[in-house]
Amino acid sequence: MVLPKSFHKKLGRHLRAKRIEKNLTQVELAQLCKAGSQFISNIERGLCAPSLRVLKRIMIVLDIHQDQIADIYRAEISALLS
Repeated sequence: MVLPKSFHKKLGRHLRAKRIEKNLTQVELAQLCKAGSQFISNIERGLCAPSLRVLKRIMIVLDIHQDQIADIYRAEISALLS
């Protein structure tokens, strides 16, 4: 299933807010997640989607529960169907 671009943007905004809340830079998050800082930047801006492996690493580092991601997804699907 291809996710709508709006999902990527909302996911990116959520991840960015959590990163800032944890007082991490994009470079620091990238190092902790074994990803490139440009990739983290692109994810946060909604320009691309992380793989499940990278998303899981980000969620662990930022202490994000899967329900938070699922809520964003559910809201987007609901908006598409209404």
